Amino acid sequence: MLPIKLAMGKRQVHYKLGWEEKRKHGQSLVTPDIKHQYNLPEGKRYELQGAGLIDVKPRYL
Repeated sequence: MLPIKLAMGKRQVHYKLGWEEKRKHGQSLVTPDIKHQYNLPEGKRYELQGAGLIDVKPRYL
């Protein structure tokens, strides 16, 4: 058994630092992910969250 104060610990100061830097910068310090461009053979496309590798039917006329 540990005393409650020891068991709870304390807030980590480094977490607060990130919020302060974000406030100074005026926006998030981490840029959002850009859409990934896959280098696939012609007639294929890839859905990351879906069916995976898909054959694309060519459009004629």
